[in-house]
Parts: sequence; C-alpha cells; structure tokens
Amino acid sequence: MLAGPSSTLDGESDNFVTNSPSGYLFNNYTVPTSGGGWGWGNVRSCNYFLKRYQTASGSEAEINKYVAEIRFFRAQDYYSKIRNFGDVPWYESDLQTGDEAELFKGRDPRNFVLKKIIEDLEFAIQWLPEKTMAEKGRLHKDAARTQLARVCLYYGTYMKYHHEAGSEGLTAEGLITKAKQLTDEIINSGKYEIVKGTDAGAGTKSYEGYPLSYANQFVQEDLSDNKEAIMVRFYETGVLTHETVFCFRRLFSNHLY
Repeated sequence: MLAGPSSTLDGESDNFVTNSPSGYLFNNYTVPTSGGGWGWGNVRSCNYFLKRYQTASGSEAEINKYVAEIRFFRAQDYYSKIRNFGDVPWYESDLQTGDEAELFKGRDPRNFVLKKIIEDLEFAIQWLPEKTMAEKGRLHKDAARTQLARVCLYYGTYMKYHHEAGSEGLTAEGLITKAKQLTDEIINSGKYEIVKGTDAGAGTKSYEGYPLSYANQFVQEDLSDNKEAIMVRFYETGVLTHETVFCFRRLFSNHLY
C-alpha cells in the first residue's frame, strides 16, 4: 500500500507533458463501475484487527504501536478511495454477511471520511516510535507526519481552488496550515538534510558545478541511514525488487513524495 517507483507518476502533474494526458488534469476522468479502487478487503482486514486487539495483554504503548500501523494503512486506503470516488461509505467494523444495513448503506460525505483519515494518522503520529527507535523498514512518526501533510496539502489546495467552504471543521486554510506545520517539524528536526556532492566520498566528479554523485542516491542498496530518506521501502530478490523513498529533497522543495 506504500507508493511504488514508477516513471509515469509525474504524468498527473505539470512537470512534463505526456503523449496521452491524464484525464485527472482535465476533469474528465470517469471511474469504472467496478474496480478502480472500489475494493474493501484492506479496510475489512484493518477493521478486523481494530475490533479485536483489545484482547491482547501488554503495555498501552507497546500495543498501540501496532494499532498505529493498522490505522495508518486504513487511512492510506481511504485516502485513495476519496481521491477516486469522493463520497464513500466509512466503516469501522469488519462487516459480516448479515450486516445488511451497513452493507447497503449510502456513501458518507467526503469530508466526514477525510476527518476520519486525519484522526487515524494523528493516532499514528502519537503512538508510532521515532525513526531512531523504529525497526528498519517499519513505520515511524515521521512517516505518519509526512503522509498526513500530504493528505492535508492535497485537500487543502483542492478545497481552495474549488472554492469549497469546508465542512466537518475542515477548511482549506486550516488544512494548508496543518500541512505546513507538519513539514516544518520534519524539515527543522535536524534528522534530514539535502545530501551534498561532497558527501558521496572520494573521487566525486561534477559537471558544470552539478554533482554527478546525485545519481548515487538512486543506486544505494540500503537507504535506511540516508539523510534524505524519511521512509524507505526495502527490496528483496523474489519478494520486492524495487525501492522507493519518501524523499526529503522533494519535501524540502514543497513537493511531498
């Protein structure tokens, strides 16, 4: 459920022009009657856990660390859904075949669901460990801060430029301000920085002042200690053969990736 590497992700931005422009950019994208993200298996799996974890014994902090991971991924799934469909039904339980009222209920307003997404990610920020204390490859507070900033920036600017008044206590100004606060906290934490050409080691060459060592950022086998990497996705032969990062370089330049 974390973003994977792709050479076409900028095709839905204004960074370059493609041969086949995305329908998203021209407000003519039609969601299919089936598929297109209208699947509820991941949400049900998350809710299955969230309805049963209280039976576990242990400290609140230890248990909530795993609750935070699940709520992070539920937020991820719902964030994708409201981007594709707008209003969607919000569920907090794993539905059974006899739950007909819930199975056939109407969609909840987008901003109602957005508020729930924000609540899930705020819980994740509260209970996930700091990056320095987290197991490599697992979620941590800064990953949750980055994702919440992305959500707030997306819908803050969406509401601003679509001239939406807001609802559920959410406004364009409030969401954009929250995104800025979160990214400022990450940028000013002292844990991340832009890697300079001189950081790549001896023998670094440059071309007209531009460090060729920049390419080294994309061929490292382990980015967990890279100061530009907020959250890395590890790869393993036969399991996952690409890597991706929430990149501090883009975060610093106001492109949340």
